[in-house]
Amino acid sequence: MENIWEYPVHPLALLFPPLTPEKYAELVASIMDIGLLDPIIVWQGHIIDGLHRLRACKEAGVEPRYKVLDDDDDPVKYVIAKNGLRREMDESQRAVVAHELSRWSAPGRPRENAGNCSPLNSLTQVQAASALQVGRTMVSYARRVLQDDGPAVPELRQAVKEWRIRVSDAATAAKKPPEIQRRALDLLEEGKFKTVTGAVRQVERDIREQENATKRVPVKFTSIRESVTLHAVSVEDLHAIVPEASVDFIITTPRPDRNLVVSCKHLADFAVHALKDTGGLAVVGLGQLLPAMLNGLYNSSLNWVDELDLAFDGPPFKVKGLWHDIAISRLPVLVFGKQDFHPEGLNNLLHIPAVDQLPPGLSRTGAAIEELMAIFTSPGQVVCDPAMLGRHWPALAGWKNGCQFIGADDPKDRADDSKNPADDSKTPIDAIWEKLDDAAAQLDIGGDSVD
Repeated sequence: MENIWEYPVHPLALLFPPLTPEKYAELVASIMDIGLLDPIIVWQGHIIDGLHRLRACKEAGVEPRYKVLDDDDDPVKYVIAKNGLRREMDESQRAVVAHELSRWSAPGRPRENAGNCSPLNSLTQVQAASALQVGRTMVSYARRVLQDDGPAVPELRQAVKEWRIRVSDAATAAKKPPEIQRRALDLLEEGKFKTVTGAVRQVERDIREQENATKRVPVKFTSIRESVTLHAVSVEDLHAIVPEASVDFIITTPRPDRNLVVSCKHLADFAVHALKDTGGLAVVGLGQLLPAMLNGLYNSSLNWVDELDLAFDGPPFKVKGLWHDIAISRLPVLVFGKQDFHPEGLNNLLHIPAVDQLPPGLSRTGAAIEELMAIFTSPGQVVCDPAMLGRHWPALAGWKNGCQFIGADDPKDRADDSKNPADDSKTPIDAIWEKLDDAAAQLDIGGDSVD
């Protein structure tokens, strides 16, 4: 060829991610200093390896050298040997390359080639994963995202091919509807999130808020004290107060103590009594307490529905455990229901924003309760927490969602709490009301003034 700079490029040479600007600058400096050490590789008249070296030679003013492979050499093995284990390639990049190699020679599909080059030798997905030293799971993620008829929108596929998004991150986003994928990519491009998964979570939160706002009926409760009713009784005694089959949803967190199994049995009995046939029960607790909670909650009249996982962004935070305070970043949610309770489209992993991303005055626990309330309840429904333990978040979340809320806090149970000693001047119910009134006043919607 007369022009040594103008060999056509084989698709194999474009498979691997480009050098970073820093690495490329080092390459140019090296060629200027000591010349080109590794020749550019040509197979059947096409460059299959050495595009960076060729460009660096031009920039350094150094004439390139070429090595021409025999026509019957295997170019795939060659480029893998030269580039497959480059130290700067991460697992995501190796997975994308492995998928592209297996896609070219997948059984039953035409093998791509360049110009008059011979078809590439067959390479299965398993072989490609092994050659690139990457797990088959990661390669399957790449396939989900990059296949032409797959669930990923073209913009997401292109972002992965341009190495702007990790393939595992993109694979999670590809499970979502196209509109959610595109909106998440827009947020990512605006620099509001570091990962597309985080952007997807925000889009889904926005959609839920819009849907709730759309379906929200005018709330007849003008004051929080008109929509919230609190009783200073135990779960067992609440039976006599709450009419049978009158509650749409129960949400609570049982006390983590030695009586947990018994407490959960009382909770299950109350749920059977109070819930409508379409009603459900969500119990939030620590992972270490799940066996005891399940032992107490299983009831022949309640159906097991699902287990959700609340994942809290940001650093772990401390909560009261069975024996001592523990740091957590996740909380399981056990969901049961009556015979006609069939929630649709449950997302088993619910992400709760970090503290600095929450509205003023809202804790991560409060945000988690609001998330569950938005998923399982609708305006006008009756919601109950039969064991509030001093927490005001369920009542506040129910009221904000336009629901009628019924709560109970056993004064004897609260008086036994060493961290919350009894105060003759203020009952546990008074303390909850004070928190609710303060929260309502901050929101400036229907709170009662506190002297």
